[in-house]
Amino acid sequence: MPTYLNNANEVLPIKVRADAEHREADARHVAKCLAPDLLPDGKALSLRKVSGGITNELYQVWPEDGTNGGVLVRVYGCNTEVLIDRAMDNTVSAELSKLGTAPTYHGRFENGRVEGFLAALPLQPTQMGEERLVPLIAEELARMHCLDVHAGAARKEATVWRKLEEWLALASQVHFSEPDKQAALEALSLKGVAARVEWTRRQLAAEPAAAAALDEDETAGAAFMEELVFAHNDLLAGNAAAALAAAAAAPPPAAAHSSGIVFVDYEYAAWNVRAFDVANHWNEHAGFDCDYAGGYPKPPVQRAFLQAYARACRPALFEGIGKAARAARIEGMRRVANRYTLVSHLFWEVWAIIQAKHSVVDFDYLGYALLRQGGFEAHCREFMGQPPPPL
Repeated sequence: MPTYLNNANEVLPIKVRADAEHREADARHVAKCLAPDLLPDGKALSLRKVSGGITNELYQVWPEDGTNGGVLVRVYGCNTEVLIDRAMDNTVSAELSKLGTAPTYHGRFENGRVEGFLAALPLQPTQMGEERLVPLIAEELARMHCLDVHAGAARKEATVWRKLEEWLALASQVHFSEPDKQAALEALSLKGVAARVEWTRRQLAAEPAAAAALDEDETAGAAFMEELVFAHNDLLAGNAAAALAAAAAAPPPAAAHSSGIVFVDYEYAAWNVRAFDVANHWNEHAGFDCDYAGGYPKPPVQRAFLQAYARACRPALFEGIGKAARAARIEGMRRVANRYTLVSHLFWEVWAIIQAKHSVVDFDYLGYALLRQGGFEAHCREFMGQPPPPL
């Protein structure tokens, strides 16, 4: 009999059908097949659709008698394989499950997988900057960045640049028959976006040389942020959840995560520069409205985040030095993280252009791409000290 638990290579030969008549019954069926210990034969099962999923459809399936919180059935969204490498996604999820970082990986079926259900409430963008949550999120991110994940280890590189090249090629093939959509696409100027990607890459490649002009401690902080780690790469509010806040939630919750904060949805997880993960998370404080002027974390919040983060994953960075030196190292970290916001904006702008063509979700992806373009331009002026390259 195949072993599905923490094994991304085995696929249950069942597909959850798209029509409403069969979808919920199919979700119950794959849940029972892949998590028989939690959902044994003979027990009646409850099911509810879990809100918050944009890329996928999510269902919680649990025993009606409430003996446990059951599982989460993740059914991949239509055309999501265009942007997400599902083989790598499952490999990463299975490995992180083994390491105790991600929800339990019960196994995969033809168009989705079954995971452990977490008693957790997704954060809202405005919560991510709260004083009590900032260090918890930072510490959980540090814990992830310390993992020696073997998935994709053959290519330990800043994946974001390779992914941007692939996505730019896909985006160049996007066209719309609707005149208003085509006009919106052309206004974004994909050729100009591609030129901005190369310009940003050159600017950040020169960062170590620029950091050399800083004092020794700022240089040390900057170099720390340039290191490669296994990164989440999509740490928006909905992918960071307060585990203990849901302890009294109904239906019956599964066991809460001990840290108080848990990350979910590792679909874009890969090796990357640690500064990208931090910068991308800071951008997400602004939410889908992209109000960077009001939502992007102010310097005191950034410093609190980076101090908690560094103490959790590299305490030696602050050992044996005085208060002024510690402050200088944090400023060096801030400098690099803030500059990587530009990469985050480009990443999700190109993503949104592709989604506008392929996604069936009712969302203004082209409008979102324009907002991220505006974020790039504003942060270029603020963090690079110069106007953005023209489109």
